[in-house]
Amino acid sequence: MKSCFSWITLLIPTLISADLLLNQAVYGSEKMEEIENAALNEGLNPNQAQVRALIEYFVKNGLRLEHSDASYWRLPVADQELRVSIRTFPRLATEQQMRSALLRINLAYILNADAKMAMSYPVSKPENARMHETAERLKNLFLAYRLPLIYKPIVYSAYDKSTGIASLYANEILLKDSEKTNLGFSLVGLWKYDEAQNTWRKIPSKNSSVQIRPAQKRQIYSRATDQRLLDLTDEIGLFWVRWTEDEKANSSFVYSGPILCNDVALGPAPEGLVAVCVPAVASAKAMFVPDPNLICK
Repeated sequence: MKSCFSWITLLIPTLISADLLLNQAVYGSEKMEEIENAALNEGLNPNQAQVRALIEYFVKNGLRLEHSDASYWRLPVADQELRVSIRTFPRLATEQQMRSALLRINLAYILNADAKMAMSYPVSKPENARMHETAERLKNLFLAYRLPLIYKPIVYSAYDKSTGIASLYANEILLKDSEKTNLGFSLVGLWKYDEAQNTWRKIPSKNSSVQIRPAQKRQIYSRATDQRLLDLTDEIGLFWVRWTEDEKANSSFVYSGPILCNDVALGPAPEGLVAVCVPAVASAKAMFVPDPNLICK
């Protein structure tokens, strides 16, 4: 409790000047964009690439964390355990954006801005000297961690609230880092989740192939400067899209709607199901849905 109090105390100036921070220009003349809940919740997935890399790093340093219920990771210590929650952030996120996003969560997190990750303060009951020593080691290892080079698709989906259209974009900073000058993109298919039937329904569409332009050198990179490749849908709901980049298969949820869930921590998922946010016209709810990886072929 003491560490949580100290953490909150340090953030009081940020809380007081929240309106000022949200209106401060960080992308040239653009205002700072909030990190969306869907992106903030990606780290709750134990199979997410950034999370797996961090867990492997802990294992190599002698701390073997195991995924537990409610999206926590547990570290057994004798007959007790430490518990932590992990969050990840988009590569383009600034430290200011990350700290602002963490303020929306009712849990104290340690931020590693260089790795674009946050980990909650290790919690254990009861406290003892050995647990405290292990918790400090876990915290210090996390702060020293640097994200290794992990494959990440250049293409991503985003919903535009002003137009009401969900589209696929090419992340120009990832494209620039890849140093590729001729990247092929092809849409494989699009599916929509049918809540009434609790299944995925394929949406008829033409397979669209486009050539992704080489990244332009810019002083400022943001979604506003990313290449818009293809409009997917103007319907509100949960979608699943499959595509290829240079014939490498990729897939992703598409959250098409003006409102997203604050959290999707529903506990362990039953076999064949995944926890996601399902947008609606004036609301959104977290729920288990059939895993599209098993159905949407």
